[in-house]
Parts: sequence; C-alpha cells; structure tokens
Amino acid sequence: MEAALQAMGAYFTSQQPTALVTILALLFGASWLHDRHKQAKLIETYRVDMQKVLEKYGEHVNQLASYYERNVDLVKSWQTIAEGFQSTVVLNTQKLTELCKAVEDNQYCPVVKQKSGK
Repeated sequence: MEAALQAMGAYFTSQQPTALVTILALLFGASWLHDRHKQAKLIETYRVDMQKVLEKYGEHVNQLASYYERNVDLVKSWQTIAEGFQSTVVLNTQKLTELCKAVEDNQYCPVVKQKSGK
C-alpha cells in the first residue's frame, strides 16, 4: 500500500503538480465538509436533548410551585383551626375557674358549712 502511495506521489509530483494540489484540496475540502456536517448533527442532537431536559426541569419547577401554594392553603386552614381552638381553651378555662369558685363558695353544701364553722 505504501509503495502504491509513493508511486502515485512520485507520478503527480513529476508529471502534474497542479493535479496533486487539486486532489489534496478536494480531499481536504471533502473532509472539512464532512466534519462540518457531523458537527452540525452533533449540535442539533445536543439542542434537542437540552430542550427535553429543560422541559422536564420546567415541569418539576411548576410542581414545586404547586407544592408551596398547597402548603400556604394548608397553613391558612390550620391557622383557622388553631384560632378556634384557642377561643375554646380560653372559654373552658374561664368556666372551669367559675366552677372551682362556685364549689369553694357553695354555702348549701354541708361539708363546706362544716369546714367554715357555720
């Protein structure tokens, strides 16, 4: 194979130097065009893949946003429940205090009368 290439090189350099330059230029040009085509395909594949990745990422971001929105609604509903529970606890405390006072001051109970000495 090397011998054939050397023979062709010798022929072109001795007989037709412009033909050798032309063939080399054509080979280089074809190689360059092929590389450009491969590079364009690679860039297009990368663009399509990145578009898919960005679409998935956008879906996940939207999903996270909906989680935060639902959490806000949950907090608001629990806040309403907590406010209602607070008023119930305060009312129960007041009534229990009144009940304790009534039990301590019950003047009709014989045990209370006996303790107070009446």
